[in-house]
Amino acid sequence: MELRPLLATRIANTAPGAAVALLAWPLAEELAGYAALAGLVPVAVGAALSVRGYRMSVSVGRERITVRGLLRSRTIPREDIESLTSYPALKWRSGSGRHVYTPLTAFWEAPGVLSAVQAHNDACLGRLSQALRHG
Repeated sequence: MELRPLLATRIANTAPGAAVALLAWPLAEELAGYAALAGLVPVAVGAALSVRGYRMSVSVGRERITVRGLLRSRTIPREDIESLTSYPALKWRSGSGRHVYTPLTAFWEAPGVLSAVQAHNDACLGRLSQALRHG
């Protein structure tokens, strides 16, 4: 099962990366030589953040759950997951026994969010909660 934000939300999630890339582009154009290459680094980072923002999701499989966030992805064995918190985050134990929280940034609650977006996020979290209870 693949849980994704609404299309409008995914497009909005590209904004931070796009802003970084667009603000850095004029700087990269002004520089010459190796400095120009260095100026392209923030453009590339911004582009990568835009793609990751669009692809944020939670993939639920039989044996593992993969959380794709803005900065990183994490695959968690289902047997290690203890709960879904209200944050929302997955609370789980690492191999060493340490508690770990993996935030579900794709479904964060933000003040002033549109009711349709909130309803979709709540439905996705409900489906995830049910999947965790029933394997």
